[in-house]
Amino acid sequence: VGAVGTAVVVLLLLGETHPGRALLHLGAVALLLFLFLGVGGAMKLPEPPPGGMGLGLRPEDGEGDGDPEEGEAQPQDGQGSESQEPQNDDELEFRDDLDTSSDRVPVAVVLFHDDYHAPTGVYYLRQGAFSQYNGQRLVTAVDAASDDDVARDFAVRRTDVAGAPDLNAFRASVDTTVALLADHTRPFGLESPVTFTPARNPDPNRFRRVYRVTSAVLTADFASMVDRDAGNADWSPEDWAHYTRAPDDPRYADLANRIVADELPEHLRESPAARIAAITSWLGRRGTYSLQSRHASAEDPTADFLFGDITGYCVHFAHAATYLFRASGLPARVATGDAIEESNRAGGSALLVAGDASHA
Repeated sequence: VGAVGTAVVVLLLLGETHPGRALLHLGAVALLLFLFLGVGGAMKLPEPPPGGMGLGLRPEDGEGDGDPEEGEAQPQDGQGSESQEPQNDDELEFRDDLDTSSDRVPVAVVLFHDDYHAPTGVYYLRQGAFSQYNGQRLVTAVDAASDDDVARDFAVRRTDVAGAPDLNAFRASVDTTVALLADHTRPFGLESPVTFTPARNPDPNRFRRVYRVTSAVLTADFASMVDRDAGNADWSPEDWAHYTRAPDDPRYADLANRIVADELPEHLRESPAARIAAITSWLGRRGTYSLQSRHASAEDPTADFLFGDITGYCVHFAHAATYLFRASGLPARVATGDAIEESNRAGGSALLVAGDASHA
């Protein structure tokens, strides 16, 4: 259409009876075409960074899956090779003066196929989990049976998540399609994925990978879960020990007990959901969220944060909450993924995930 329009304009100008004016007009058209072609070619969408901060959710430079080969087919049910193991995804680092200024470009698009609104006002796309306490911090569990509700790699066929929660009065099924604009170490899904299924990539030049996720999303708030037990009735004593192991520092248990006693009436102090809400609320009120924190060099960065200035970013808050929960007998872990406020959806059916949405 643009070429035909340009040709019509040029023919009209060539019919101009004043040669000087015709040359002037043709020169103006040529200048506009030059500007359009030159600027249009330079104004491409920004390429997502292959690494970036990402809390370890995306591989470092040179470690991703790479660009798809031209004409490469997406794996279908019963076809394809095994996916690569995620790399550099075993430990969640504490960092000082965290810089995320270059991490704001889009990295994924999530399309909702069902009507769902998060009860907390925040959509959480979970990707990884850190539950094994190694004496200093939480790392990825060595035992494959732990955190079996987290996908280890990309599925080449429809795959059920072994430890996914059951649908009940507190959870609903939601289907989504995830299109990755940047390489990721493993797939993510809305809160609690139940199945992952590879999908056809509609634009291999733009999307690195496309897949569908069915999730068992939480629809309940803390108040409605006040009588629910924590953990899993099928867990062994070893499982309970895995998810409740915490630093020997007695200050964690002292603080957790003090928060519960100060924040809750006596009849709610034994409720796991109420205790979780109390500790979370206390951290939110007392803590200051800042990327310019300095706790990384401490022997226990979480203790330096929690019993110090309580100033840090999501990794500090998540570890502090987990240790406080565990110190009071509640199984807990640090999960990683992307947190996106409801307002970003703007009433539509899709979420744009940017690099700075990475959260623990």
